[in-house]
Amino acid sequence: MFGKRALYGGVIGLAAVVLVCGGCAQTETETAALPEVSEPYLGEQPPGDSPVLFAPGIVSTNTREWSMASTPNGLELFFGVVTDDRSWILHTKDVDGHWTELAVASFSGVFDDYDLTMSPDGNRVYFTSNRPIDGTGPVLENSDIWYVDRSDDGWGDPVRFPESINTEMRELYPSESRDGYVYFFSTRPGGFGSFDIYRVALREGEFGSPENLGASINTEENETDTCISPDGDYLVFTSTRKGGFGSGDLYVSFRSDDGGWTQAVNLGDAVNTEHLEFCPSVSRDGKYLFFTSNRPKAEAIAGTSAIREELGVTPSLERPDIDVYWVDVGFIESFRPEVG
Repeated sequence: MFGKRALYGGVIGLAAVVLVCGGCAQTETETAALPEVSEPYLGEQPPGDSPVLFAPGIVSTNTREWSMASTPNGLELFFGVVTDDRSWILHTKDVDGHWTELAVASFSGVFDDYDLTMSPDGNRVYFTSNRPIDGTGPVLENSDIWYVDRSDDGWGDPVRFPESINTEMRELYPSESRDGYVYFFSTRPGGFGSFDIYRVALREGEFGSPENLGASINTEENETDTCISPDGDYLVFTSTRKGGFGSGDLYVSFRSDDGGWTQAVNLGDAVNTEHLEFCPSVSRDGKYLFFTSNRPKAEAIAGTSAIREELGVTPSLERPDIDVYWVDVGFIESFRPEVG
């Protein structure tokens, strides 16, 4: 079992909730067409203050999609698809004014890859994987953090974070800010709960030592799925702490003037539901918050894709449909504490 699926079961304790499939639909045979003209974010109408499904029939379907990463101009997109047994990263981008057909990302497809985010400049993709450390041998029992850099002809080879960050425990969901920090969550000992949020400095290509973000963010419950805003001024994450709306909610904490973090607050019922909200991702242009939810859809989505059919990505018999949503980030400012 790879690390992220464990978050549905014993790690976050969501099994009883997640196995309840609210409105799972039958597989649609129609293949959804990408927009004819390449516009940012697949030409989708930008969302307002209420979350809406992102790219129904292309990204969000009647199968399971999670995590969303995009370049700052919104013309290259990555997202994850998952079955009960496997997880892949899919990719599409603008080429000569047209979106390419959905395909498995060049650095994915052999192992379980997920929890992807984009660097602020759009030239690095971070992700989590169970791939062997040296590229051969058995897969990892506990997944590690990796990245790939943009090359002249696409994307380079995956690079594993150093041993000071990747341990024998679980390290997942890396996210980078412009001020040179990478945030992630881990089960390493010495934290406040089972999963805690950490950050590590990235200076001139070298990683520093991880630091726990402290009690204003971490609790005795689980804090996971770390997403730092491009400017590093606020952090959105998932927590199972008491007082939420559902089995896992999105919270936000803001950087204070002294470099610390404000007490994390729930993002409210505009985003959170009685279901599970997770995998937040602030777009690299700073305009939108993407996240994943297992909330039931009002109706089935027509359309699938050739790559999903090739990979065997179909509605799960064991777990509910999950989808990618997006919302304008403007509402987050209402949660920022007033200075003084």
